Amino acid sequence: MDEPREIEMYELLKEKLPGMTIVSVGHRSTLFKIHDTELKFDGKGNWQLRPIVAD
Repeated sequence: MDEPREIEMYELLKEKLPGMTIVSVGHRSTLFKIHDTELKFDGKGNWQLRPIVAD
């Protein structure tokens, strides 16, 4: 999916299903524009949830 369609899809999901939690798996920087929390893995079995801060 290209980036413009990706953003449109997430906006539609948020509009139609406002109480839903959306989880994305990917490495695109565009995902940071769509979500407010990141699940970060360190590769050693540790993880943390951290807020995504807008630039």
